[in-house]
Amino acid sequence: MCTHCSDFAKVTTLSEPIPARSRVAIVTGASGGIGRAVAERLAADGVSVVAHYSGNAAAAEEVVSSTTAQGGQAISFGGDVADENAMAELFETVTTRFGGIDVVVHTAGIMPLSPIAEMDLDTFDRIQRVNVRYQPARGPSDTAPTRHPREPSKR
Repeated sequence: MCTHCSDFAKVTTLSEPIPARSRVAIVTGASGGIGRAVAERLAADGVSVVAHYSGNAAAAEEVVSSTTAQGGQAISFGGDVADENAMAELFETVTTRFGGIDVVVHTAGIMPLSPIAEMDLDTFDRIQRVNVRYQPARGPSDTAPTRHPREPSKR
């Protein structure tokens, strides 16, 4: 294991594992592809899932229905990951509903099919906001992160 990875492992290792049944995960882009597979796997492992979507509410609801039919907990939530206000609302809703957030999996992304040299700046900036700059732990217009983890006693 490289030095960076071993340092990361030390920082993220918990002294007592948190049971999957008490964890809450937000999966952006859960309405399709990789995001859906991740959301379904987390739910199968007992994690409460927030199936985020941008444009396909019906597909996100399928993830929720599948999860709840198998006895799990799930909700869907729509919003543009490039919109800081929408993401702040997502995090506040999940914190209120579940008491906090343990895991965030960012699988939402866009991929306009054109050469970068031919792409207008607005499209390029949107790709960066959605795929790269996404920062779910920041509130709207804040420079300091807004923290949403649950306290250990509530897990």
